[in-house]
Amino acid sequence: MKLNERYFYCFGCGATGNVIDLMARLFGLSSYEAAQRLAQDFGIGLDKTPAAIALPKPECPLLKAYRQEEVRCLRVLCDYLHLLEKWKRSYATGQIR
Repeated sequence: MKLNERYFYCFGCGATGNVIDLMARLFGLSSYEAAQRLAQDFGIGLDKTPAAIALPKPECPLLKAYRQEEVRCLRVLCDYLHLLEKWKRSYATGQIR
């Protein structure tokens, strides 16, 4: 089978078509049902235009705060890991400071 952004082609049976046709054949759906399922699977509203879908989504302030806290926690954990590695080397060589 050959797949690319525009179509598929099956060398075995000669079937060809777009992503909706492929989805319809794979799951035994009508073209309309296949399009609905693809839209649902990828979170695309059927009432939105492709241009509206491509627009960046506004970031939630809580999500931004969570990500900042996540970065801070990772930094603290990395600093602690480096400290433990330093202590391990110091104790192994007898150079405790």
